[in-house]
Amino acid sequence: MKITVISLLAAGLAIGIGGQANAATLARFDIGLRYEGTTYTDLAVTDYGTAGPTDPAGWQEHQFDTLLAEESGLALPTLRPGLSIGDMVAFRATLSVPDDPEDMIAPFDNGGYALRCNLAGVGCTDGVTGTYHNGDMLFGEYRSLTVDPRPGGTLTYVFNNDYLSSESLGWGTMTFFNRMAEFTVVSVNQPAPVPLPMSAGLLGLGIGALAMTRRRRRQPA
Repeated sequence: MKITVISLLAAGLAIGIGGQANAATLARFDIGLRYEGTTYTDLAVTDYGTAGPTDPAGWQEHQFDTLLAEESGLALPTLRPGLSIGDMVAFRATLSVPDDPEDMIAPFDNGGYALRCNLAGVGCTDGVTGTYHNGDMLFGEYRSLTVDPRPGGTLTYVFNNDYLSSESLGWGTMTFFNRMAEFTVVSVNQPAPVPLPMSAGLLGLGIGALAMTRRRRRQPA
């Protein structure tokens, strides 16, 4: 992937003019994965059965400490419809990682963001507020992604709705503490990180380059 002046300017504008001129690094990931399933923890399921949603007397309640959705026999949501255990997929992301990623601006926010992020065909750019060189990302309070970017390593994507999530299933309802899509790393094509000046420094670099070009054009032959 080539980093041009135009793409650097675009990255700088995405951060916003007037942001702090702190240095950052573009950490890029291109990882082949095998899908291992979606796991729920502290799961409570209410099955309406034939009674329907208006007759609680006929409901069935189920409690699970840990449950793999694909092997549960229940129609529980997974990362993506049609994704099956054993499917080969990919994680591709370009992250802007602050030079001091441990310096949190606010809970779950260190100033990092994702220029692009796609996991098994599911976009994951929105809501990224914390990024790290080792592949850990925080998506606000309820979503996170952690990857050990080595063959045989694991990638875990937590996608919750709240601290204690709840969802309607049509045939019932459920609450759960965590919902995790889990993968095994099969292959890694991971370019070296690219140093990237952020915001004001980046914008100044681009403007300076444009000004130099204009001056050269004005010089007599």
